[in-house]
Amino acid sequence: MTRRIFILLVLASALTGCGLRPAGNTTPLQVHPDMDSQPKFKAQSASAFFADGRANRPAVPGTIAYGHLHEDDVLMTGKDASGNLVKSNPLPVTEATLRYGQERFNINCAPCHGRLGDGNGLVKTRSFGALNPANLQETRLREVADGHIFDVITNGIRTMQPLDGNIPVSDRWAIISYVRVLQRSQLANIKDVPTGTDIKAPDPSATPIPAASPAASSATGTATTSPAASAAASPAKATPTKK
Repeated sequence: MTRRIFILLVLASALTGCGLRPAGNTTPLQVHPDMDSQPKFKAQSASAFFADGRANRPAVPGTIAYGHLHEDDVLMTGKDASGNLVKSNPLPVTEATLRYGQERFNINCAPCHGRLGDGNGLVKTRSFGALNPANLQETRLREVADGHIFDVITNGIRTMQPLDGNIPVSDRWAIISYVRVLQRSQLANIKDVPTGTDIKAPDPSATPIPAASPAASSATGTATTSPAASAAASPAKATPTKK
């Protein structure tokens, strides 16, 4: 008797937990359809329950996505609490930062501004001068605040598009650190050399390097020589004189 009751309980559980599926492709008989037919709205679907007719609901005002709580205004905007552009880079400048900034600059900035930041990138060359990216070596841009460069990278300026979606915040500051290195490198003098560095003065008696010879012949691969050089290299022939 106990065994029969146990078997009946097992069968009842199976019937109530799962649908009874007849043979073929017919719709199964669902004793408890809650798992298949749930009272829910699918994304982007309509809803007569809400006044705006949308199933999707806007986020609660003040909601911040996980990992996007940006409390450092200077780091995120390049401006202080008063809205003024910060003068200095908030990130520490290290060798690793400069190397990374160089890599990011060459990828994101050099096509327009050139590897030296002089504005002579491929964009200017291939547009035949129609597009003139800014020369970062200009006195005006050497004297602007770091926050200004960060704001331009973020929001764009004139024909430059905003790059906030392409370049992360930390990468922007690394690029700015490298830009400052580029600017200083083009105006360096003897005072910028660290103390104790061995500097060799040029040798006044050194022989100047001769000018390069004309291009080699593309047909034979041998160097060509100008007629004047050939005449100078060949021994002079005595010209007979008449008596």
